[in-house]
Amino acid sequence: MARIFLSYASEDRDRARELAADLETLGWAVWWDHKLQAGKTFAGVIESEIKKSDCVLVLWSKASITSRWVRDEANEGLERGVLVPALIDAVYNGADITVLLLDNHTTAMTGGQDHAGTGRTLRGEPAPRVDFEALVRAAGVTWVRKVDSYDLAVVHQTLREAIAHRGVSVVISDRPCVIDPVRIKGPALQVVEPQCNACQSCMNLGCPALTWSEATFEGRHKVKIDASLCIGCSLCAQVCTADCIRAPEATLQ
Repeated sequence: MARIFLSYASEDRDRARELAADLETLGWAVWWDHKLQAGKTFAGVIESEIKKSDCVLVLWSKASITSRWVRDEANEGLERGVLVPALIDAVYNGADITVLLLDNHTTAMTGGQDHAGTGRTLRGEPAPRVDFEALVRAAGVTWVRKVDSYDLAVVHQTLREAIAHRGVSVVISDRPCVIDPVRIKGPALQVVEPQCNACQSCMNLGCPALTWSEATFEGRHKVKIDASLCIGCSLCAQVCTADCIRAPEATLQ
């Protein structure tokens, strides 16, 4: 079974051939229409191969966005939750853009089932996991960085560097989903109330574990953390201007 279905416009055939070769070098099986056998029905084979593939990789370009065939193949991949858009035209034209790839190791919008990016089959058996960095580089992007979504300082600095880069830059934000396939929960953080200056910086995160407390500072409500909802991600502690959000063992008595 082909794991990657490569969709492209005929004008991009040379680039498709290069990308397919790069992916096969990485150990992936790639199907693209040069493998069509004489006498086979084009539409029938395409539909069959898409349904058998674990990933639909689309080479978006000025030519492909106007191709009815490419749009249909992309829609099929989108409906199955296996669509991976490429940056071929941006690289080709030297566009100055920064792309964020948010890798949470699951498919949240369709129920969290396994796919080619999780490293497991639908039966829970081990399987090759798509290397997104290698995939992006195979599309021609040279400036690629991977960051931990929970390390705000590194994310901020990396984004500054990516935006300053001339050409296409890709930042891969890598952090497993806290709900699927298993719920991830660390020690709940706590607020040292006397130190809280009610700056409200943490509240801008929109975290459901953060709520207003009855205590106030200069007319503004301080915050508290609902331990039953906190997963211990530490984002609130990183933005706290008063250094009053701590892990339990570090909380002042």
